[in-house]
Amino acid sequence: HRYETSLNYQKEILEKEKEAKGDEPFNYIMMTLFKLEDPGVVILPTYRLVKGLDKLSAEGFKNLLLPYFEISEVDWPDTSDKSKLEEVQNKILNGNHAFAAYVSQFTRFFIFNLKSENLL
Repeated sequence: HRYETSLNYQKEILEKEKEAKGDEPFNYIMMTLFKLEDPGVVILPTYRLVKGLDKLSAEGFKNLLLPYFEISEVDWPDTSDKSKLEEVQNKILNGNHAFAAYVSQFTRFFIFNLKSENLL
C-alpha cells in the first residue's frame, strides 16, 4: 500500500506542479524487495493509534464494525496482567484475517475476525 500511496502523492503534486521536469524527488520511491520465505525475515505487526473515540460507547464501536467482523472481547482492567495478552494473541492466531484493538476507555480488547473473504 505504500507504493500506491506514493503514486497518489506523485499524482497530487503533478497536478500542482505543471512545470515538473521528471527528476523531482516526488517521482521516486525507495523500495526493498526480498523473498518472504527467507528464514531470516521477521514481519512485525504494524501499530496504529486511533484517537477521537471518546464519544463512542462500546456498543456503538462494535455496531460500526459488526457488518464486517465477528467480534469477541477480552477485558483487561489490569494492564500488568500479561496473561491477557497471550489470550488475545491466541484468539488472533486462531482466526482468519483477524486483528485486535485495545480501547483504553473500555479497558478491553476487541478481537475482529473478518466475516467473509469477499469483504477484502
